[in-house]
Amino acid sequence: DLRVDAERRRAIMANHSATHIMHAALRKVLGEHVTQKGSLVEADRFRFDFSHNGPMSQAEIEAVEDEVNAQIRENMPTGIQVTSPDKAIEAGALALFGEKYGDEVRVLSMGTGDARRYSVELCGGTHVERSGDIGLFVITSESGVSAGVRRVEA
Repeated sequence: DLRVDAERRRAIMANHSATHIMHAALRKVLGEHVTQKGSLVEADRFRFDFSHNGPMSQAEIEAVEDEVNAQIRENMPTGIQVTSPDKAIEAGALALFGEKYGDEVRVLSMGTGDARRYSVELCGGTHVERSGDIGLFVITSESGVSAGVRRVEA
């Protein structure tokens, strides 16, 4: 008898949604050069690899944490739209460079309206309905993975 573990699924959805907010926060704090290079999302933690040329300072780590938690407190709605990859990217959605996309893609938006959208990315995963469903966000470590690639665990 196969069943979805609803509690585990909710925890993974929360952590997965947090990666999107953190990606936007990293770009805000460190610069637009930051792009996702990989991730692992589990029920109790996640890791997120991204392009950046050096270690984050403690002040930068705290700024990212503060920004993510501020967006969580905003209790932003999430929305999904299905469109072509070209239209999604033209509308400002972040895509993983080098990924192969089909004729249709899912675009995750966190926030409302063009002026209030905080994060817009191509994503086929599951997400919380509102950012407030994520809960407190804490970065537990930051390290180097390879030249020009950093890893945050939270």
